[in-house]
Amino acid sequence: MSGFLSDLAEFYRTSDGFLFLAVAAVAIGGCFGSFLNVCIWRMPRHESIVWRRSHCTTCDHFLAWYDNIPVFSYLILRGHCRHCKASFSIRYFWVELSTAAYFLMLLLCVRYGICPGWALLAGWTGFLLSLGAAWTDIVHRVIPDGMTIPAMVAGVVFSSAWPQLQLAATPTGGAVRAALFVLIAWALLELFAKIAGSMLKVSALGGGDIKFAMASFALCGPIGGFAVLFVASVLGLVCETLLMLVGHGRKDNVPFGLYLGIALVVWCTAGWRALGWFIG
Repeated sequence: MSGFLSDLAEFYRTSDGFLFLAVAAVAIGGCFGSFLNVCIWRMPRHESIVWRRSHCTTCDHFLAWYDNIPVFSYLILRGHCRHCKASFSIRYFWVELSTAAYFLMLLLCVRYGICPGWALLAGWTGFLLSLGAAWTDIVHRVIPDGMTIPAMVAGVVFSSAWPQLQLAATPTGGAVRAALFVLIAWALLELFAKIAGSMLKVSALGGGDIKFAMASFALCGPIGGFAVLFVASVLGLVCETLLMLVGHGRKDNVPFGLYLGIALVVWCTAGWRALGWFIG
């Protein structure tokens, strides 16, 4: 495995190699964005994301492969179903485009030293989790377990392959630390939610928010996990204060999943660089 990664790194350093990887990152990112759209639509409705092909939500007609190409199919069809002419949500286009763009951007960040190469897969996973969780939390006020739990598992796997994610020295140490910090985050946040709930008489953190934070610890390690929570809390405090100042009530509050998503993307993009600068 290490030999393959070394050969890939050498190929990546060449101009032709980077161009190939950049095109591949855009294509793969677009495909993941397309799948993320399926998750955003089906998971809150408790529909299977595996056993049924993509279909129009109006006429229920299955989409052909050429109508399911990320970004391009939406533009070619002008956002409408080929069969019933019903319009598709602009969300499909923006999710696919932003995912493809972020996959490319993070690859550029690795090339120019903003993000370490060993954090690349964790960064891509963090972005998918952030975008999907933020969207479902805003629209449906829920963060599906189908998004957060796979991200936790991915974080443990990545921490075994790249122990640096957990500031560990061995693959076993990386995996064990990732699982341990996930459990610690769960215990602390559950305790915080109960104490804050009893004091404020309102729900401070939902179950989806807690699992999102647990996934952040799995993907980013202890320092990154706490940084995500801190930045999300500051963002939430500032935004909620501004909403109150302009006369909006609690019913207009922005779900915490959006703040967690923004904080996680910021950390995955430049957090490791900032941590290295701070330690240095």
